[in-house]
Amino acid sequence: MTSGGYEADMVQNSPFGAGASPEARAAATAAIADLKAKKPIYAGPLKDNKGTVVITKTYDNLDPFLDQMNYLLEGVVGSIT
Repeated sequence: MTSGGYEADMVQNSPFGAGASPEARAAATAAIADLKAKKPIYAGPLKDNKGTVVITKTYDNLDPFLDQMNYLLEGVVGSIT
């Protein structure tokens, strides 16, 4: 399996649509820059939406541990089943 994203030039965005506000464009551009710089997406510890700690530490974005995610993070309403 090959893993990668923005940091490996494996992902590209399409141009912003006419409905994208300047604030939305700036936020998306900043998020993409963070991903290219390999800034972690999940900085632990994090809880699921039932209060259980599911991520105990900060992982690299391509860490295989994150492939086993089967929960919704705290603050998300819903269920995976």
